Amino acid sequence: MHNRADRTKARFRLLRRLQRNHDGEGAAAADQESADAAIAFLGSMQCSRPYFATLNDDGFAVIEFEDRLTGFFGDLTFLPVGVVQCYAHDPGAPSQFLELALDSPEMRDFLDTHICVVF
Repeated sequence: MHNRADRTKARFRLLRRLQRNHDGEGAAAADQESADAAIAFLGSMQCSRPYFATLNDDGFAVIEFEDRLTGFFGDLTFLPVGVVQCYAHDPGAPSQFLELALDSPEMRDFLDTHICVVF
């Protein structure tokens, strides 16, 4: 694995194997379609910020973006049927949130403006 995208895809491939209650606290099993959507997205996105793979408690794939130098944090959660939730927070500014189809013009603009992700 040579680059961040490849490492993150590999992490999602491992995470997609997790079963129900893998954390001992009742987390849902990994949602296979969500993980596959995140992997596909990673193949087309460009981002200068550091990012990581994780699952939320409902088993959905999440790409987390964190820049410790600036204090920025954001995430992109892959929900069913092509919908994503995107959250972004810069220190000293209000948090931003949007839930729409990933391929919608509004989501593309939000990702570019608030997360610095283009695809």
